[in-house]
Amino acid sequence: MEVDWSKTKVFSPFGSYIYVNLSGREKDGLVDPQDYEKIREKAIDLFRNLKDPETGENVVNMILKREEAQFLGQYGDRVGDVVYTLNPRYNDETAWTLSKGLPVIDDPPYESEEGIYPFAGVHHTYLPTSRQNLGAMKAILFMKGPGVKKAYRRGVPGRTIDVAPTIAHLLGIQPPKDAEGSILHDMIQ
Repeated sequence: MEVDWSKTKVFSPFGSYIYVNLSGREKDGLVDPQDYEKIREKAIDLFRNLKDPETGENVVNMILKREEAQFLGQYGDRVGDVVYTLNPRYNDETAWTLSKGLPVIDDPPYESEEGIYPFAGVHHTYLPTSRQNLGAMKAILFMKGPGVKKAYRRGVPGRTIDVAPTIAHLLGIQPPKDAEGSILHDMIQ
C-alpha cells in the first residue's frame, strides 16, 4: 500500500510507536510544529478509545506521551511521539484495522488478506508481564561459571538490562558506560 504523505498526520511504521508527521523533522512532514501537541492528543484519544466492536473491550491498555514512557525504558530520539501497549488479546493489525475510518488515520499502514488473529508472534507492543494465548514474554537466564552460585534459582524475575553489568562484574571489568542495569548480586557467590 502506498502512503500519501501529503495527507498523513501520524504514522506507525513498527511496534508500539506512533509518530507525528512533523514538518522540519520528517522528510515529508506536514504537521506544523504549533499543531504538534494537538495532533498528538488526537492520536492518544483515538487509541485510548479504540474498542473491539464485538466485545466492547479496549484494544489498547496503556498509551503515553514520549516523555511519560521513560519509566518503561522508552526514551531517545528513535522512540515515537506516542507509546502504547496493547491488551494481550489483540495485536498491531487489530489496532490499525479497528482504527480505519477514524479521524486521525484514514487507512492502516498494512492489512492482511488472512484476517485478524487474537495472538501475534510479537512482543514489542505488550507489557513485559502480559500473557498471550500461547505463553508469556518471560525469558530464561542460565548462568554457570566461576563466581556464579551453583544450583541457585532466583525467586523474582531479573531484567534484561541487568545482564551486561552482571557479566562485566563476573569478568572483573567495568560495565558498559551507558548500562542502566544493576548487578544481580544474589546470583553471585
